[in-house]
Amino acid sequence: MPPLHCPVSINRPTPAELSVSTQASRESTWGMKYPPRRPPPLPGWIRVSFYSHIYKIRHEMLPDMEGEVKLDRSGWLDVRSVCKLWNLEECKPVDPMRWVPVEPLNSIWLSRLAIRVLSEPNGCMMFIEPTPLSPSTVHKRELRDASFHLYTSFFMLFHLMYSVPITIAHTSVAFTRRWWIRWGQRSRFPIWIDHAIIIPVTMLLSWFARKKDLNRHAIGRGSVGAEAEALDHACALSFDVDAGLVFAIGYYWRGSIQGDVESTTVLNLGT
Repeated sequence: MPPLHCPVSINRPTPAELSVSTQASRESTWGMKYPPRRPPPLPGWIRVSFYSHIYKIRHEMLPDMEGEVKLDRSGWLDVRSVCKLWNLEECKPVDPMRWVPVEPLNSIWLSRLAIRVLSEPNGCMMFIEPTPLSPSTVHKRELRDASFHLYTSFFMLFHLMYSVPITIAHTSVAFTRRWWIRWGQRSRFPIWIDHAIIIPVTMLLSWFARKKDLNRHAIGRGSVGAEAEALDHACALSFDVDAGLVFAIGYYWRGSIQGDVESTTVLNLGT
């Protein structure tokens, strides 16, 4: 009978990855008063367990993975289905009494008698993957591990490239706001001083800019006489509108800064 050899897929998890996920699911149930128990297999199915090393069986350790495999109509077990379950190249059953791998005459099919003997006393068959593995299987698993580590490295690099500027921006904004509040606490000028400085300067600059723009349009149209008076009147109206807008913006700005200063002062006094 030719030896059992199942092709290993690089797109499926390796036995080591499945072992890690199984251990993580076990650890999630630690500390529970009534941890969930695995239900018994259905009729026509057999429970199988995989061990990465034979010493785990000899020391009565928990298996790396567990699962159920369906038997054929005659009650025989196809060992290839066990290999496909965990993406193994080859697997061999373990004698539950002597704790050594078994070399069956048929490496692909196990009879009903072999299943009954190898599943005593708890109704579960134990399997291991013999070593050494073929070079193709070793290369596939190494390539999958390398690609997984490469993906993790790129993900962490991109996350770092994104988080560093965001952290710097948040720190700068917080520092600027703190400095602005402290400066407002130390230099508390009356509101009319702020308006007396900001509003005239802003209105004067706005009036010059608006008049220059209107004069440019008037010169382009060749305006004289009455049109010049209309330009002066438009400048005066724009001056009044800009004055109102600047006063409202300055009042809102002063009130927001004063509110921040007062809230910060109350928090500091409270602490």
